[in-house]
Amino acid sequence: MTTPFAGDDVDLAAFRLNARHYATTPLAGLVKSQVRELAAALGAPEQLVKKVPTADLEELSPGKPDEDAHGVSYQHIDAFLQGRDVPDEAARIIVDTYDKSAHKRQLPKEPKKG
Repeated sequence: MTTPFAGDDVDLAAFRLNARHYATTPLAGLVKSQVRELAAALGAPEQLVKKVPTADLEELSPGKPDEDAHGVSYQHIDAFLQGRDVPDEAARIIVDTYDKSAHKRQLPKEPKKG
């Protein structure tokens, strides 16, 4: 069986349907553990399934794991998003990060017409 995970640059979070040119995010709403479980079930290589997530935006320490950069584990983030109990400190970090990134969830401003 061929797998859609043949290359090194596989984006599990989004893909483009070539025939109609619609962008879609088939994994929206899934937490990290669910995406990993799905990738494994679809035959993704183990190194991709277990890859440590990084944003590579840390100039002084490129490749720094997201969990280190954010100060909270994906296990706690997943649990929080699924309504399960997490330590108070993890919940505080998650809520603070969400609040600080509110601008990223806003539509861009359009130029005024006329």
